[in-house]
Amino acid sequence: MKTRLAFSIVALAVTVLLAGCVTAHPGKPTPSPSRSVQVPGLPAGVAPAPLPTDVPNSVDARTHVALTTCKAVTDGWEASGTVTNPAKSKVDYTITVFFTTSQATVIDSAQTTVSLEPGDKKTWVATKKFTAPAQTLCVLRGVG
Repeated sequence: MKTRLAFSIVALAVTVLLAGCVTAHPGKPTPSPSRSVQVPGLPAGVAPAPLPTDVPNSVDARTHVALTTCKAVTDGWEASGTVTNPAKSKVDYTITVFFTTSQATVIDSAQTTVSLEPGDKKTWVATKKFTAPAQTLCVLRGVG
């Protein structure tokens, strides 16, 4: 009796294990591995890049920078705007922008430096080549 019970348990376990190996759609080919990376929660083909962790950021300097445009460019995305220098001496602004999905997941960044003489106002542009979703957003991350 014990042998018969043990045999039944083993047979049941083998049946359960083999059932897991059967495809839900017999006859359909198994998909081959894709070359693009799919990151859960991100649009197909979009993968987050390494981001800067030490971003220059001055509250005072940020008041002189405006982000006015966020748009797709060939093979990437671009943020731009204006920067002013109200000081009485030359100033170099380092502007860092994060590019995010429409759900605010940061996927890449760009940085630019603009030199301004006293009283100057200039346009700044920060561009990055990467696979971007259609609804990419630009965030002014820091100004130093």
